[in-house]
Order: sequence, then structure tokens, then C-alpha cells
Amino acid sequence: MTSGDSAADAEGTPRSFDELRDLVLSLFDRLAAIAAPYANEAGQAAQRALAARDRLRRGQLVTAVCGEFKRGKSTLLTALLDEPREPPRLFPADTLPATNSVTTVRWGEEERILVTVELPDGTPRTTEITREQIADYATEAGNPGNTRKVALIEIVTPNPKLASGLAFADTPGVGGVLTEHTGVTLAFLPSADALLFVTDIEKPLVESELAFLRQAIDAARMTDDVDSLVCVMTKIDQGTDYAGLLEENRAKLASLTGLPPDQVVLIPVSSWRKLDYLEDDDPVTLRQSNFPALEEALWAALGRRRARVLLGDALRAAREWAQAILAPVEAAAQSTRDKTGQVLDDLEREARDREEYLKRLDEDSKSWEADLNAELKTASDTVALLAQNEIESIWSRFHSEYLYNSAMLDDPERITDRLGGDLAAMFGGLLRLVRREVTAAVERFSVAKSLTLKAPDISELPDLPSPDLPDDVSGIGRSKRGDGVVIARYTAATAGIGAAAGGVIGAVLGSVLLPGPGTVGGAVLGGQIGTAVTGLIGGWLGFRGSAKMVKTRAEDARRTELIRVFGPAKGAQERYVRSLLTVAFDGIRPAAVAELKSRIKQERETTRNVLRRLAATRKAAEAGRAADEAQFAAERAPFDTAVSDADCLAAEAARLGAK
Repeated sequence: MTSGDSAADAEGTPRSFDELRDLVLSLFDRLAAIAAPYANEAGQAAQRALAARDRLRRGQLVTAVCGEFKRGKSTLLTALLDEPREPPRLFPADTLPATNSVTTVRWGEEERILVTVELPDGTPRTTEITREQIADYATEAGNPGNTRKVALIEIVTPNPKLASGLAFADTPGVGGVLTEHTGVTLAFLPSADALLFVTDIEKPLVESELAFLRQAIDAARMTDDVDSLVCVMTKIDQGTDYAGLLEENRAKLASLTGLPPDQVVLIPVSSWRKLDYLEDDDPVTLRQSNFPALEEALWAALGRRRARVLLGDALRAAREWAQAILAPVEAAAQSTRDKTGQVLDDLEREARDREEYLKRLDEDSKSWEADLNAELKTASDTVALLAQNEIESIWSRFHSEYLYNSAMLDDPERITDRLGGDLAAMFGGLLRLVRREVTAAVERFSVAKSLTLKAPDISELPDLPSPDLPDDVSGIGRSKRGDGVVIARYTAATAGIGAAAGGVIGAVLGSVLLPGPGTVGGAVLGGQIGTAVTGLIGGWLGFRGSAKMVKTRAEDARRTELIRVFGPAKGAQERYVRSLLTVAFDGIRPAAVAELKSRIKQERETTRNVLRRLAATRKAAEAGRAADEAQFAAERAPFDTAVSDADCLAAEAARLGAK
């Protein structure tokens, strides 16, 4: 690839993410070859760049597949990944409606299938199974009532559609089927990079589905990323005229998203027609399936997200690697054009001043850590304010909408489920808000210190703390005799349930986002997440018992009693979020300091090389040997080309991410 090729392609047919990713990786290979003679001069830059290359190679983006039970999610995934329709299938139909049963699939050189079950104490245990055994764990026929307590099935498979880093998390059952684990699912969704929501032509989108989507969309808006929702309407092969239903559902989704109906991504498909096509290779069958439209929309959404998340960091690191080698060459070349010696003197003075400045930063980090802490404190305060506003919005809906919804008052458990889902979705979104604000903070700091920082990886966040709730809220249960109302507030049992469920979801997150040993580590972190979700929701599961008893009262009395039951929750949640953010930013601080020290080391390395080159140029001039400017031009040419290619690829990636 040359810079001309990049520019020409940038102006012509847009390249896909996969094409850009391959070009970026090949750029790293080219840089490694031409930088080999400079290994001792640009070791830190090379180390940072190759780490960025490895992150790009490992990088995965996760699509959460959601929908109510029996909407056709498993068959959709089978067709989407071009898997065979006959047993043994990776995604058997009749998947369990168990609320905590999740299937993940990602690429691997050899197929491995791991199943995680919940032990009686709530901890996960993982064992390897075969493809033939999946149905024994994932279907009602093989595992009636989920007696095996299946929590997670992790599939690693050499499917070419996953080779570039895509991964899917199938989360069976939301809305009407999902009850107490709605919160954990919604807490997971903001960590996913796209949401594929599945409905079918058998009935319009029901209230529980719309409620789930509203919560998911609200969580996405917390992170300014609403372009990754793709909705699918399955079973169009059943002969029903679905045109009216399609428009009805599109209008409902438009109302939820705030988009014009013609911009809502709702694609009718037939998964079985796609599976037929994989067998008969008949283009008519493929056209009838409408899968080309789905794949175009889904891959485009994922391509945009991957371009923003994965390519930018790698391209910047590649460019910095090339420039670290170019800087001393350019300084030496400038000195050859100096007829009086003044330019050489000026270059050496500037380099020595820069070296002295970097030395002070390197040897006395306390001189700038206070400034960095101030930037991170600003970021933390920003996230806390946004979280506070979101909590206010959620509780405003509780008082003005949920308490005046007749269906919810008739069945107050719906209020606990809806409120719990709202709060959990907000909690999940906090992690991405942290990433965004830390990025802004380190960018502000780098400008102030004439350095460039990257945001610490979100995986470097600490384990989440257990809720720190006041005594009048935690562990209280009392019965108000005479009116049949039981007020069940925060209980130790509730926190335990949350931690157990969180351990399962943590295993899901670990297996998808941190493949390999990540499953175990994810389960540990997930236990903290589960406890955190429970604390944030404010004893949501415990409130369900209260809600059942409130059903028997008159409407106004029910409303008054629900306000009293939920009264302490808001303040406890506000205190808990503040505590959580304090711990989170305390964990980020060492990562930011370490990144800055690495950057200082790289720039000191470059500055020393500049001084060395200038000293060699001066020595040659004093000996009467004229420096060969043409030699410097030849030396820098391949690096100039690499920088130009990186800039062209970055421009393409920016356009792809903005579409």
C-alpha cells in the first residue's frame, strides 16, 4: 500500500472496517521492518506501538441479541453466522427461557464449548462440553425448568464471520419473561457495542418489549451512542401479510428513538429461508429471506463502532512510532542546510531545554500528579452530575408515570421491575461515561503539559465496592399488622442474590471481553457488579414482596404505600453512586500516571536521539565533511510514507465511524 493508494481509495469506494483493519495491521508490519535498525533508539515508541497493534488484533466488539422468548433469536443467529441447520446446532431452537442463561460466541482457531452452571452457593463452575451436548443444557427438552442451573454457554469457533473480532451474546428472554434479572441484563447492555433486538410477525411490539427498548435506548444515550440499535422482525415466511404490522412497529420504534420512521432500522427477515439458501444456493431463496438487508445494516453499524473504538488508537501509535524515528533525522537534515551554524546551535538548545523539562517531569512526578488529579476530579464530578440527573429523571418517571399507570398499580411488581431496569441501565452506562470523561481529562492534561495521553483501558477499573447503605435502610424488614402490607426493604438476602446473579453475568462479560482467563476474572468482577446493581436498585428484589401485598389496597392507598416503600431508596442510591465513582476514579489514577510516565520516557528517548544526531552532524562539520542531505532524505522516505499512510487511513476510519 502507498499513500497514493490510500488517498485514491479514500476518494473512491469506501473500504469496510475489515479492509481498513488489515491495512492498519500491514502498516505495523511494514514499520517493524523499516524500524528494525533503530531498535535501540526508539525502543519505547516501538513497545507502545506493538502493544497497540496487539490490542487491534485482539479487539472484539460485542452484539447483544435480545428479545422475548420464542421470537426466533436462536434460529436468527444460526442463519446470521451461516451455521448448519441440522443438529448438532450451536444455537438449538427452544432455548430455555431462563432469565440468567446466556450464550456467547466468538472466534477461535479450534472449536471449544464451555458451560457455566450456578452451584448452590451461587458461585459459577465451568466445564467443557461438545457441540452434541449443547441441547442437553440449552433446551427445555434437555434441561426442563433449567434444573442444571445453566448460566452461560461460551462458544469459541472458527467461524469466518467472527474472524475480525465480532462476538455475540444471546440473552434469552426480556420484558414479560425476564423478571428479577432484567436489571442485570440492562446493566450489561451499555457494555455491548450494538443491540440486535428480535421480534416477529405474530404480534405487535408489546408493552414489555417497548419498556425494555426504552431502557436500553436511554442507557445508550447516556454515552452519546445511539446508532447501534438494529431491530429484526422474524418469521416472514409464514405467509402472513406483515406490511401493516411492520409499519405499526416502525412507528412505535420511531417514537422510542426520536428518529423519523424512515430512519428506524427494522428489517423483516426469514431465518429459515436463509438456512434453505445455505443448502440450495438459490439466489431467489436468499432474496426471499431478506438477509442481505439485515447483514448490510448490522455490519455497517458494527463497522462504524469498530472504526471509532479500535482503529484510532492503533493508527496514532503507528504514527508516533514513525515520528519518533523521524524527529532526529529531520533535525540532522535541517542542520545540513545551515551555512552559519546558527540553526545547529538553536536546534541543540531547544533539544537540551526539552530534555531538561522532560527530566524534571520524569524524576519528580509529584510536580504534575496534583494537576492530573485535578483533571480526574473534574471528570469524576462531571460523571457524578450526569448520574445524579439520570437518577432524578428515573424517580420523576416513578412519581409522575409509573404510579399513575393503572396496569402498574394493578400489578405493582411491574413497577419494581421497571424501576429496577431503569436504574440498572443507568448503572451500566456509568462505565462508559467514565471512559468518555477520563479521555477528555487526559486530553486536557496532555495539552497543558505538551504531551499526548491515551485514556486508560476500561478493564483497568477496580473491582466495584459493596453498597454502603445506612442502618435504617439495610437489613430492615417489618410487618405492618392489620392491613396486610409487608414492607421489605434492603435485606442481606437481596444482596446475596445480586452477587450470585452478577457472578454469572461477570462470567459472560469476562468470556466475551477478556477471552481465555477472563471468564474466571470476569466472574469475580461480576460478583461485585451484581452486588452493585442490587445496591443501586435499592433492594429491588426485596420490594417485589411488598408490591404483591400492595395489590389489595385501593388505588390512592396503593400509590401512597408504594411511595412509602420506595422512599428511602433514592437517597441511598445517590450516596452509593458517589461512593462507586470515587473508587472507580481512584483505580484509574494509577493507570493514568503510568501512561504519562511511559509517554515521558518515549519523548526523552526521542530527544536524546535528536541530540545525538546533532552532535554527529556538528562533529562531521568540524572535520570538514559535509553532511549528505540526500542520504537523510533517503533515510526518512519510508517513514514519511508510513506517516502519510497512517493519516490517510485515519481519515478513512473517521469517515467510516461517522456514517
